[in-house]
Amino acid sequence: MKNYYYPKVERESAILSTCITKCITKCITKDHVKLLKNITSIIAVMFFLFSTYTMDAQCTEPACIANTPAQGASGPDPCAAKLYCSNSGAVQTGLINCTNAADTDGCGISADAAHSAVSLYSTADPTVTELFSGGQYNTGNYLQWMVFATPPTVKGTKIQGVGAVDSWWLFHAGSVQIPGDYNTVEEALLDPARCDSFDSSGLIMGSNVNQWEPWINDNADIDYDVYNLYYIALFYETPTNGSLNFKVKECEFGEPCPDLTASCPPVDNQASCQTQGQIDTAFDAWKAQFSYMGGNEPVVEEFLVNGMPVDINALQAPDRCGGSITVTYNVSDDCNVPQIDSCSSTFTVLADNSDPVLDDEPADVSVQCIEDVPAPFDLGWTDNCDGSGVVGSSDGPLVGGECGGTITRTWIYTDECGNSDTATQIITINDTTDPVLDDEPADVSVQCIE
Repeated sequence: MKNYYYPKVERESAILSTCITKCITKCITKDHVKLLKNITSIIAVMFFLFSTYTMDAQCTEPACIANTPAQGASGPDPCAAKLYCSNSGAVQTGLINCTNAADTDGCGISADAAHSAVSLYSTADPTVTELFSGGQYNTGNYLQWMVFATPPTVKGTKIQGVGAVDSWWLFHAGSVQIPGDYNTVEEALLDPARCDSFDSSGLIMGSNVNQWEPWINDNADIDYDVYNLYYIALFYETPTNGSLNFKVKECEFGEPCPDLTASCPPVDNQASCQTQGQIDTAFDAWKAQFSYMGGNEPVVEEFLVNGMPVDINALQAPDRCGGSITVTYNVSDDCNVPQIDSCSSTFTVLADNSDPVLDDEPADVSVQCIEDVPAPFDLGWTDNCDGSGVVGSSDGPLVGGECGGTITRTWIYTDECGNSDTATQIITINDTTDPVLDDEPADVSVQCIE
């Protein structure tokens, strides 16, 4: 696949190579062959010396040199891992170089008896031994760990253990963002916390052959500023006076997950005095605007109201008389390191707080008798949302009796949103009229009481 990190260098190298070839073909004759050979020899020697100098310079870093047991190296301890040092000189310490040719660890690990006297696998701490339980590769004499990182978006390479090695085991130790979690790859790999950041679940593969072995890590975190970290454990059977080198080539790149972005509708304030049907239609249109872009499918959507999950499709609109609903929208995807994004929005129906207005109530009246109380009648009303109409009255009980009491006549209208207006009329019953007798008979005079 395309090398994302050194395309310019590769292009310029190819152009330079082509130009040199053409120049040699056209410009150099047989008379120059001897001179050319001499120049070529000198260039080769200089290249060798330069390469050796680069390798030696890298191997002066203490972290790049494997310690002997006397120096505190403990084969079964991942925290004693030697830092990978590329002999390419094109990358920082600890970071492999993605080349088509072999990129070799410039320091290697000595495999003689002095470096392995106490590094038997049988002496491994039980937690480390567990890493290799049930494996099909040799777990005899244990040499040491090596730790390295892959450039961003690399999910696999071809690797080879060269030298006195019988098997090697490769573990994924998570990933870091640089800059961010650390300033450099070397700083991340040398952090003591990193050597405890993986377990047997991070096993990528193992090999017991001295050949180029391709490997792919489907759990690698693929992003443009993320570096995946790996530990490789090395085993051998017979100590030698040689050394073991670790080589890598032909990186396999993955596509980073597209950025996951949650999108919420703008805040929606609906006017009062709409029908519930109108509010429901507007609410459905508002809900339909919750969406996301990017991410690695499947993307999980979550809707919360007051911190509680809800079914967005079943969520009902506020009442037409007023109210609001705030929806929080969370999305997460299926990337190796899941992406999460969130937003929120509010749908509001402005409240109807206006009272209806009744027509002017009739004036209070006073009547002589209960039979004189006027008959009930309707009173008109108007409302900002409900329009207009009439409402009947209701009479309260007679208070005080028929010779001097009152009746309260009341008109009340309440609109659909609970706003109301009240009118009253006091009817007084006060009998102030004397009764009237018929004309009395004329006066008479009689003789006796009988």
